Amino acid sequence: MAINSKWVFDENTSVCSCANMNVDLRLARLKNPNTHKEQLRIEIIQDGKDSGIFVCSPMDIEGGLQTLREYGVMIQRVDKMDIRKLIDENYTKINILSLGKEESMEEYVKECFEYICQYISVELEKEDSPVFYKDELDTYNIPIGAFNKMMSGNTYEAGNDYFRMRFAQLDYTLFDKGRTAKTVRIDEDGKSGKSEKCISFRKSKVDEQLTVLGVSLPVTAATEN
Repeated sequence: MAINSKWVFDENTSVCSCANMNVDLRLARLKNPNTHKEQLRIEIIQDGKDSGIFVCSPMDIEGGLQTLREYGVMIQRVDKMDIRKLIDENYTKINILSLGKEESMEEYVKECFEYICQYISVELEKEDSPVFYKDELDTYNIPIGAFNKMMSGNTYEAGNDYFRMRFAQLDYTLFDKGRTAKTVRIDEDGKSGKSEKCISFRKSKVDEQLTVLGVSLPVTAATEN
C-alpha cells in the first residue's frame, strides 16, 4: 500500500481513500478499443455508500477531481495534488475495465443521453440554434463545436470521448466508418450547403427518450407530416 499524506492507494482494490474525510475513490481505467486512448473512471463511496461516479482524462486529473465537489466531497487543492500524485505513481496498477465489464457505467451513459435529448429539444425551438434535423438521415445533428461546447463545464465533460463511443455502440447515433461523428451537409434556404462534422442522433432514439421523460417532442418536418 502506497502512502502519500493523508491519502492512501490500495493496489489490490484500486481504491484511494482518506480516513479523515471518510471517503473512498474506486478507480478504473477505461480503454477505447478503437483508439486505445484511456479515460479514468472514479466511483465515490462515502460512509460506505455509493455516492456518485464520473469520468476524467488522465491528462487532467486535478481538473477532473474538481467534480467531487458536485457530489458533496469538499476537497482542497492539496487533496487534489495528493490524489493526482498517487494516481500517477500507481497508474499501471489500476484495474483496466474491459467493454464487457462496463455495466456499472451504463447509468452514467443513460444520464448523459437524457441530458443531450433535453438539450436537443430546447435548441430546436431556437431560430439561431446550431442543432438541426436532417430529413433524409432522420437524425438530430449537433455540429462537433456545438457538441463540445454543450458538454463543457458540466459533469459529463471529462468523459466526452467515452460517451460518443458508447452512443455509437448503442446505436443512438449515425457515424462515418471508424469515427463517432458523421459528415452532414447543411441545407440553407432549401439548397444544399456546406458539410459539417456532427454527432448525429437517431430521431427515433431521442424522441423515445423524450417521451419517457415527459418532454414535448421537437417539431420537425417529419413530425408535422
